[in-house]
Amino acid sequence: MNEISLNQEIMTSNQLFEMMHFESKSSLHRAIRDMFQSKIDTGVILASVITKGLNKGQIDYYGLQEKESKIFAAKHDINCLEKVIEFWISKHQSKQLPQNFTEALRLAADQQDSIIKLKIREKIKDDYVIAINKARIESGDIKVSEFCKSSNILDIGQNKMYDWLRDQGYLFKGSREPIQRFVGMGIFRWLPTEEKHGGKYRYTLYITVRGKIYLAGKYLNYLDESCKR
Repeated sequence: MNEISLNQEIMTSNQLFEMMHFESKSSLHRAIRDMFQSKIDTGVILASVITKGLNKGQIDYYGLQEKESKIFAAKHDINCLEKVIEFWISKHQSKQLPQNFTEALRLAADQQDSIIKLKIREKIKDDYVIAINKARIESGDIKVSEFCKSSNILDIGQNKMYDWLRDQGYLFKGSREPIQRFVGMGIFRWLPTEEKHGGKYRYTLYITVRGKIYLAGKYLNYLDESCKR
């Protein structure tokens, strides 16, 4: 059988014995074998074997992973399950504590980074509400250039907005023409000019009132997801 390193994420049968009400360690070991023999055979549950003295070759203790230890306690002594759960909570918390000054600095940096990202996400959500209210107030269809200028939170130029609309599948690739589905949804209008140019009408993309609300939300969600990466 494989030897156990106490640095592994395990609970030993000795620790279980202190929590549960078995008459002896041997009876506890027997119960573990009865319940998990296949996992012992495959090495999921490891065993520490006595290597010296009269008891050489006998099992000193088993090492159970979190899942198996909780299953075992739930079956054999449900009243001790809470102690087993508390054991694992404590183990996970101690593992997260920095072991030296370098780790402490790295942990502090990671925590600060998480705080900054959380604040950015909350700011984006607040700005999203502002964008919706602003779009509702400003009625009428507008061009993409006007849409980019219509709110301070949409910090993006006209050309980049067109690129984003294409990347997100709202416009045909290499074109400013909207996909018909989004015209049907009332997001865009694709209108010809009043006069012909070179014998043909030119078309201009307009964003509707509904489209302003819809696209502001989609773009801010896009920024939100970008912050999470």
